[in-house]
Amino acid sequence: MIVLRPNSSLRPHEIVLVKQYLCSPLAKTVVTDGVGLHLRSSALRELPVPQPDETLSSALVDLNEAADRLNKWQTEAVSLVESALSEEPRAARARLLRSGRLLRMRAEAAALLDDHGHAVRTRYPHPVAYRWRWVEAEMSGDPSFQAYDAVLEAAEVLLAYTAIVTMVMARRHGANWMPQQSRSVPRDRHWPSSPSAKRGLCRPAPAD
Repeated sequence: MIVLRPNSSLRPHEIVLVKQYLCSPLAKTVVTDGVGLHLRSSALRELPVPQPDETLSSALVDLNEAADRLNKWQTEAVSLVESALSEEPRAARARLLRSGRLLRMRAEAAALLDDHGHAVRTRYPHPVAYRWRWVEAEMSGDPSFQAYDAVLEAAEVLLAYTAIVTMVMARRHGANWMPQQSRSVPRDRHWPSSPSAKRGLCRPAPAD
């Protein structure tokens, strides 16, 4: 029998990751050389263990916290159901209705996360979420030109937002996304180079 104890420097989510890795078929193949089930302590000492980066570590911490919270809610629900038969009927009924309402609301809120429309309305950037709400409002009735127009508007906003994000990321990484100057067209027809030309773009249009 070989006893494995985690290093004191490991954090809880890292211990979970190591445990899952040791139970994986890959670790079994590496330790046993793919032959039999005999484990050697020397092979375990030399076994390479994946090290999570900051992003993965943060995700593991969040998942552990979510699991703890869900387990807590499950314990509350089971305890609430069991109390219905162990307490005085009138008090048990009142407690079941009062506390059960909160648990049901938690379950309903969690179920909404599986709804794509709810995710867009609440998790996406405001320009995209706003247009999506408009699409849902227009499509809640009979088919109409307004609903079709709302879909087109939402697609245009999504495309524009994606283009803006792409340009920002390209500029951050040093890419030149500015249009190239054409020799056949004057320079001021593309991008003004002088302060006076730039100010000219902000002047009011002359009256007819």
